[in-house]
Amino acid sequence: MSSKSLFSWYLYVGTIMFVVLIARIFKERKALRITTQVCTGLLFFLFALHTAGLAFRWYISGHAPWSDAYESMIYVAWATMGIDCVSPVAHH
Repeated sequence: MSSKSLFSWYLYVGTIMFVVLIARIFKERKALRITTQVCTGLLFFLFALHTAGLAFRWYISGHAPWSDAYESMIYVAWATMGIDCVSPVAHH
């Protein structure tokens, strides 16, 4: 999966989750809650793919994946998603 494709999936899932969470402010329905849980699971799965991609890049190149601008952007995106994946767990 290319980084463009991964970005697209992050964008789609994040947008759907954003709309559903806004809708949940006004109406609490079981379908909205389930959709939120599915989107959360998908985000964790995408983060796992992102992590695997960074690990493979590190293994293949032989150095940490933050040595040039492109790799730095991919790493910052990974770190941001990692914080996002950990923060809801810390608040519950």
